[in-house]
Amino acid sequence: MTRNIQTELTNWARILSSSNLCSDVSPITGEIGGVRRNNIYHIQKLKIGPFNPPRNTIPNDVNTIYVLLDIKFKPLDLAITDIDNNIEEYLFNVTFIGEGNGEQKYYSSFHLDYDKSDEAKVIHPWFHFTYGGHSLKGYNTGNVLFLSAPRLPFLPMDFFLGIDFIISNFLNKEDYYKISGNSLYKNALKNSQNSVWKQYILSIAHHWCKFSGCEYNIKNENLCKHFIPTLI
Repeated sequence: MTRNIQTELTNWARILSSSNLCSDVSPITGEIGGVRRNNIYHIQKLKIGPFNPPRNTIPNDVNTIYVLLDIKFKPLDLAITDIDNNIEEYLFNVTFIGEGNGEQKYYSSFHLDYDKSDEAKVIHPWFHFTYGGHSLKGYNTGNVLFLSAPRLPFLPMDFFLGIDFIISNFLNKEDYYKISGNSLYKNALKNSQNSVWKQYILSIAHHWCKFSGCEYNIKNENLCKHFIPTLI
C-alpha cells in the first residue's frame, strides 16, 4: 500500500493539537501541499510543549520546557527489498527553551546532521548528533563550553520519528502511551520506522550477517561504514 504522508501529517497535527502539545499546527498543515507536489516537507519553528523539566535540569529554577523543531525531509524511491541510503534532502534541528522565574529564559540546542561529503578532516558519520548548533549563536553562554565533537552516530529521523523522539523523552509514560496508542499515530510511526530506520539498521546488520536467506538486497556494501565509520 502506498503511503499517504499528507494524510498522516494532517492526522498528527490533530493529535498534537487535541493533546495540548501544540497550540499552532500551521507549520505542519502548511507543508502538506509541498508533499503533494514535490514529495518534500520543511516544517519550521514548530513549538511543542509545555513539558515539565527533566530531573537534574540546570539551572534549577527552570519550571517549563518548550521544544522548537525544524525538520526538512525528502526521501528517495527504493524498491521495498533494497537497502541503500534513501534520503535526498534532510535537516533536523531542535531548540529547547526553558522558562524560569519571571521572564527569565534559557536555551539549549542540538541537531541531527546529515553530511555525505568526504572532505572533512575528522571522522564524520553521515548521520550524527551534534550538541549546540547555529540556533545558539548570539546568546550569552556564560561558562558553558559547546563543541562540534563528538559526533554521535544516530538513526536519521523524519517528522514522525522526531516528534515521537521528543514526546517519548519529555512526557511521563502514562501520557506518552495514551498518545502512541492512537492507531493513526501508531500507523504513521510504523511507516516511518520501516521507510527510514530499516535502511540504517539492516545496513549495519549486514556487516555481520550478510543477509543469508533474507529477502533484502544490499545495494551498497560500504553503507554501514558511512553510518558508523569506525566499524572494522
